[in-house]
Order: sequence, then C-alpha cells, then structure tokens
Amino acid sequence: MEDFLFDTHNAYHYAFQAITLSNGNVAFVGQNNDYTHDPINYDYRQATLVMLSPELDSLYARYYNFFDLDAYSIKPFSNFFDIVELPNGGFALAGKQQRSFSDTIVPGLDYIWTLRVDSMGCIEPGCHLISGLQEQIIGLDGSMTVFPNPVTSGQALSLQFKPLSTATMPYNSEATRILLYDLQGRLFFEEKIAPTGSNEGFILNLSLPRLSTGTYSLHWISEKGVWYDGEQLMVE
Repeated sequence: MEDFLFDTHNAYHYAFQAITLSNGNVAFVGQNNDYTHDPINYDYRQATLVMLSPELDSLYARYYNFFDLDAYSIKPFSNFFDIVELPNGGFALAGKQQRSFSDTIVPGLDYIWTLRVDSMGCIEPGCHLISGLQEQIIGLDGSMTVFPNPVTSGQALSLQFKPLSTATMPYNSEATRILLYDLQGRLFFEEKIAPTGSNEGFILNLSLPRLSTGTYSLHWISEKGVWYDGEQLMVE
C-alpha cells in the first residue's frame, strides 16, 4: 500500500503498512500528527491503528503513545511501521519512538518498540467500551492496583495508585476518572479523581453498586479521554 497523507486541519495522517485479515477486514498502521497538542512546533505524533471493513468502511481508529519514565513525560513522537495478525485475533505492532528535539536528555534519540493489542485495538480488554476514548498511553501499567480481585458483590473495592519513578504521574496535575463497564458495554460506575498536587501514591476506596457475578472492565482515564491503565475485575 502506498503511503498516503491527508489534512484534517488539526492533523496529518500517514499509513505505512496495510494487511487483509482472516475475516476480510483491512488493518493499517501508521502515524497521526496531532497539531492540537502543540500548534506551534507540531511536536506530537501518535502511533495509529485503523480498522476497515471488507467494503473499506471505517470500523475504528486507535491512537497510542508512550510514557517515558526517564524523560518524565509522554514521548511525543511515536509510529507503527508493521502489523501482524495473531492466532487469538489480536495484533502485534512494531514501530519507532523518538524523543523530542527539544528534549533535555538525548534530543531526537530513536527507540524501537513493539505492542500487542486485542482485536479491538485495546491494550487492556474493554477500551472500546469507553465513550470518547482519544488515546492509549503505554508505560503506566502497574501504576494502579485493584484489590481485592476477585471481589464479592457489595464488598468495598480499593485502588492503589503509585508512582513508577520520579516522573510526574497523571494524578498529580490533572483530573482523572475511574470507569467500570460490563462486557456488554454498560457503564455501572464512575468516580472522578481530583488532582492530588503530589506525586505520592494514595489509596482510593470505592463503594460499588451491587454487581452480578462476572467479569468487568475497570479503566483509569483522563477527563480528555486518554487511557492510562486498566484491569479486569472479577465479581463473585
């Protein structure tokens, strides 16, 4: 597939590889240059996975970036050059990350990265259920721990948030939310978390409604729809 480029006023989109899947869908990977993050320097590029039907109708688009624990921030240049369909229906994605040229550590340094996602392009299953999902951030997994898990219906649930390094964590400076969905996409619980103003870890205690036995998707996202971490919650 030839690389292509089109302008949507706020971004340029590049496709670097496309494959036809076993179900007839077409998946392609590339890069999205989002000018809304930095309209002066155009300094924000997301890795992209786009899914099309056999008739080439759009099914979904997913955007990814990486939280750099060394640079203390989201790495601004990410892309995918290659995609492989996995036996379980998910995908292995490979590409490049690059530090900003204004980075104070190693400007412009390139990294090779790989990522495995499910058939819906989710790092953690259930991301497609989130209304207004804008981006998934890799590198913060483990910053939120859920306990107990499994949990008994009606039992209190606790979330422990902890810094992974001296990097400024999202809960320090921005409002975030906890969302709980069942596998049918119904939202059962939502809790807003105000900025803590500190990088210290903390425990958030939740009083969930009574839930039926089963598996639920718990997600930690920003108010702008950026996904940071998630976990499957088992209710007994």
